[in-house]
Amino acid sequence: MSAGGSSTSAPRTARRSTGGALLSTPSTRATRSSSGTPSSSSWRADVPVELLTLLKFVLLGLLYLFVGRTVRVFAGELGHSRRKAAPSPRPAVAAPSEPNRRSRRIPKELVLHPPGGASQVVPLSGHGVVLGRGTTADVHVEDVYVSDEHAEILPDDGSWSIRDLGSTNGTFLNGAKVTRPTPLAVGDQLRFGKTRVELRR
Repeated sequence: MSAGGSSTSAPRTARRSTGGALLSTPSTRATRSSSGTPSSSSWRADVPVELLTLLKFVLLGLLYLFVGRTVRVFAGELGHSRRKAAPSPRPAVAAPSEPNRRSRRIPKELVLHPPGGASQVVPLSGHGVVLGRGTTADVHVEDVYVSDEHAEILPDDGSWSIRDLGSTNGTFLNGAKVTRPTPLAVGDQLRFGKTRVELRR
């Protein structure tokens, strides 16, 4: 009590109950809560940000691995089922090579059919053959419409060609007049005057 007779009671932080026990006031409860178990927000603040980021990346990586493996397994099963359903291709038949086809078309001999005379077979070897009515020709053709040296069959890159030698009545291959060296093939027909020449293999 002060000298003026008025009394001012000091702030009380605790009071005793009827039985003498100490009762807590709001200030004491706040003090206890602040010094007690830490809250969740304070726990998160204690964990480093780098660790949280690392954990996030680890979880994302595991998720990607799981999804990727699932997709690969599904794609493999789908491809396997498609391969089983697809018909097996037929074995390819080898086509004859170009040299073989060409060799079958290279003539090996001439067959002359002169007018009114017997046919004559002339084999083709490695050198050229001159056909005509004269004595200088390699193959004599008894035909008054044939020149002395009428035409020549000459080698041409493994095959044969026909060349007119300036004859009077011309040389014809399959009905067309020969004006320059022309390749020959099996089955072609030549004509000198009235003589027909067949090329055979």
